[in-house]
Amino acid sequence: MIKLKDLIKEEECHCGDSCCSVNESLYNVSQDMKDGKFDEKNPQVLISGYGTTNLKTLQDSLSRKFMDLAKKAKKGDVENIEYILKKNGVLMGFVEALVDANKELSSSKMKRKITMYKRKR
Repeated sequence: MIKLKDLIKEEECHCGDSCCSVNESLYNVSQDMKDGKFDEKNPQVLISGYGTTNLKTLQDSLSRKFMDLAKKAKKGDVENIEYILKKNGVLMGFVEALVDANKELSSSKMKRKITMYKRKR
C-alpha cells in the first residue's frame, strides 16, 4: 500500500537563498533588494491562505477588524465573534503573519541583510 507521505515531495530552494522557504513571512525580500524596491519599514508580507500585502496595510486591516469585533461585542453578537475568531481563520492568519513578520524583521540575519542593502544604495 502506498502511503500519502511517500507521494508528497518537499521542494528545496534551488536559488541558494531563503526566498522559497515556507516558514518565512516576508515575501520576495531578496528579489526586491536586487531590484532596489525593498522598503525596510513597509516590506511585503505573505499571509498563508490569503496572499501578500504590505506590512502597514496588514496592520491597518487588523486594526479595522478588531474595531469591528469590539462593535459586535458591544451589540452582544457573540456567535459571530466566535465564528470570526475560531472558524473563519482569516483573522488568525493575519495575526500570525504580522507576528512572524515582526520576528523576522527583528532577527539578526534580517537586520544584517537590511544594513548591507542600505550601504549599497
